Amino acid sequence: MTKRGQRTALWATAAGVCALTFICLILGTWASPLRIARVHDWLTRAGPVLSREEIVGTWTAADGGKIVMRNDGTFIADRLPNEIFDDYSRAGSRKQGSGTWQMAAPIVDPTGPKSQIALEFDQLTGFDHGYAIQARVGRHNGRAFIYFLIGDPDLDRTYELYRE
Repeated sequence: MTKRGQRTALWATAAGVCALTFICLILGTWASPLRIARVHDWLTRAGPVLSREEIVGTWTAADGGKIVMRNDGTFIADRLPNEIFDDYSRAGSRKQGSGTWQMAAPIVDPTGPKSQIALEFDQLTGFDHGYAIQARVGRHNGRAFIYFLIGDPDLDRTYELYRE
């Protein structure tokens, strides 16, 4: 092999190694354990659209928050965190209130539709007027739950209540 051919082969090998390293870095970053766990959570959170009958009942959070959805379209909420209602996700006193609920149009999601529940508070601690909020419905390990997004949706901070 000529000297020029050796140099060309060396440069081709170096370029190939650089390209392979770049691809491995990109795939390694994308496939990091944290990202895989978040993708898994996102996929398992998607569930079928729940019926009205499946929504009716008592939903409880690990910290004691509770929402009771009645068959007549009314609800009672107790000990819900302020972060759900505050645009800046600030902590504050727990809220309680009551109002009406109804099924809202499902969210169109790549993993399938997700149910939403429209809650309209007639009374809510700390508010002089009504307050409207959407709860989303998910499913984790076959168990349905409702959740509220807290702050920036990209941060995936939620407040979850599971059916008793």
